[in-house]
Amino acid sequence: YINFMNADDKFHDSEVLETLFANQELDDDVIYGNTVRVSRDEKWMTKADPIEFMKWNMPFCHQSSITKTSIMKTEFFDLAYRVADYNFFLRLYLNGGTFKYVDLIIADYSMNGYSNQEKYKTYLGTLKIKEDLGLVDAKSLTQKIKNIYFNLFEKQENIEFEKIFYECSKNIKYTELIKPS
Repeated sequence: YINFMNADDKFHDSEVLETLFANQELDDDVIYGNTVRVSRDEKWMTKADPIEFMKWNMPFCHQSSITKTSIMKTEFFDLAYRVADYNFFLRLYLNGGTFKYVDLIIADYSMNGYSNQEKYKTYLGTLKIKEDLGLVDAKSLTQKIKNIYFNLFEKQENIEFEKIFYECSKNIKYTELIKPS
């Protein structure tokens, strides 16, 4: 198995891999677990979502997952996408890959990394992936708009709503917006 860890992320503790592999039959393509999110001011644990959420959002942090080496040798992170991890795992999921959740904190994930900078671009990236894979539907779009609204108005981030709306509208085909779910 292979894990991709970013520069300012780390395994939760020095025994997490030993714990992960102890007394478990692991044969799934991807094993994933929980994450401690670390910001400048605080830390909090987030439980991974069920894998069925994959069509709508990334249900786990890639830092809190391991993937079979044989898959990583044939499938790659497509760096043309801002959220290459989501693209990789979503494609694997849609193609019948197997995922196993373990109730274990695997990684500490820095909230100061790339995907948390200019979050609206990350949201647009997930929409682009869904559009490319033919998955954009009303539920996905509604969830993304709610996420953007939260980041703009609840957190008071200094981003102009008009700019985000324009960028979203450029990246979504009108026909996808009206496709029945």
